[in-house]
Amino acid sequence: MILSILSRMQRRIPLVFVIVFLIIPGNAYAETAYAPDIARITAKGKIVVAMLDKDSPPFFMSDAQGHLSGIDVDLANDIAGNLGVSVEFNRKAKTFDGLVDMVAAREADVAISYLSKTLERAKKVLFTDTYVSLYQTIVVNRLAAAQRRWGDDPRGALNNKTVLIGTLKGSSYLEFAKKMFPLAAIVPYEDLDAAFDDAKSGKIQAAVFDDMYVKIWNHAHPDAALYVQTCVFKDKEDPIGIAVHGEDGHLREWLDQYLRGVIKDGTVDRWVNKYLESAR
Repeated sequence: MILSILSRMQRRIPLVFVIVFLIIPGNAYAETAYAPDIARITAKGKIVVAMLDKDSPPFFMSDAQGHLSGIDVDLANDIAGNLGVSVEFNRKAKTFDGLVDMVAAREADVAISYLSKTLERAKKVLFTDTYVSLYQTIVVNRLAAAQRRWGDDPRGALNNKTVLIGTLKGSSYLEFAKKMFPLAAIVPYEDLDAAFDDAKSGKIQAAVFDDMYVKIWNHAHPDAALYVQTCVFKDKEDPIGIAVHGEDGHLREWLDQYLRGVIKDGTVDRWVNKYLESAR
């Protein structure tokens, strides 16, 4: 009798396994198959995005109610949607270099924040493919250029120990400016608008940042062309990418594939055009 019972149980065991397999949700198996860096994000149900504490239109800005919008905000939200999680913006970083430090310290999963890819920053974090390409651009005070006879292309003349060039503190442009003009005095500003205003008034001889920022600044100052001349360095690219922790190689690869898709189908261009128009 006992043998008969055991025989019947053996015949039924495969059926039990089939039933268990069918009632376990499919996503339970899918999640266990994720790479550790992806699984970490899906397990907590959100991706933490480091973003600079001060608004930088058209990439990110907040309205009176504190609602965020911009190129990088749409990008972060779309990434979160494709990962099946929510997004949390951590805006405690006061400088762009501080964003990199946050990712390196795992205080955020990624930094999506108008962040330039530089060799120095790449010593601390991984960077994705570029999703927006900008150009290094300088505005030069016209009176200073005329007095010193710098001509139409003042780049060579600006590399002088008597020249003051302003840019944003903690930004990649400190590094860029020092490389372009090693003899000039590079002045870090807490407020980028103040640097460009000082170049316009003649307190400093020039200010440097990217071409998108300069277009917006010129639009906000219709008389700027009377006081400064703008030089866009088409041979000096400023690539913008997403920073990822050095151990999160699978996440970086996933983001690269995602970015290739939204660049190819024109989504990034639509975000740029929409917010660039609103920022002017």
